[in-house]
Amino acid sequence: MPTDIAIAVVEHNGRLLIGQRPPNVALAGLWEFPGGKVEPGESPAEAAVRECAEEAGLAIEVLSEYPTHTHAYPHDKVRLHFFRCRVIGDEAQPRAPFMWVERKRLGDYEFPRGNDKLLMLLADDAAGNCSH
Repeated sequence: MPTDIAIAVVEHNGRLLIGQRPPNVALAGLWEFPGGKVEPGESPAEAAVRECAEEAGLAIEVLSEYPTHTHAYPHDKVRLHFFRCRVIGDEAQPRAPFMWVERKRLGDYEFPRGNDKLLMLLADDAAGNCSH
């Protein structure tokens, strides 16, 4: 059974929130959107909001859901729940290691392979090919 992971794809002023995974964890050094394991009793959307607050120190709300994707890494099989989110209020300064990057610059950063389909969707959005 895959581990459910909730991921907040937070956009603010045309930029997306990403952070670099720390050393000594699986997929260390790769870049990611804030997220983590869905806890018992919470929905994936609730987990995305909680994880963003815990990791980046930002209050967000979920706007919609991107397609869910299951991916097998050597260390775990995961079901990735991606949510399009926005910052609530005026405070948009994330806690390190998170930072804002322009959508068109996402390709400059290496993400875990489970993010590939989402990154293609985001690239299509940036190019004006968005159907949602």
